Amino acid sequence: MTPWSLGTRVAPSYLRTSGGLEVDLLLERQEGILAFEFKSRPRVDARNATGLERARLVLGDRYRGGIVVYQRDQVLRLSETVFAVSDWVLLG
Repeated sequence: MTPWSLGTRVAPSYLRTSGGLEVDLLLERQEGILAFEFKSRPRVDARNATGLERARLVLGDRYRGGIVVYQRDQVLRLSETVFAVSDWVLLG
């Protein structure tokens, strides 16, 4: 079953490679893929974007960006394509 969001099909999945890369959640739409990592801590930095940047290489042109969800009230840019977003802003 494929969930619908705002009238658009969204296919959830995750990524795990034999090389040890893991991404918690991938949301795929016709336009591309968003990758998510979930952290249960109030501080993140550029190191937390590493896995999502590696996923960018694996997913190729379908990759649209990455989001690190964490427990703070700020939106931060962690890398060229990865942002950190507060859990309550994103999910609240």
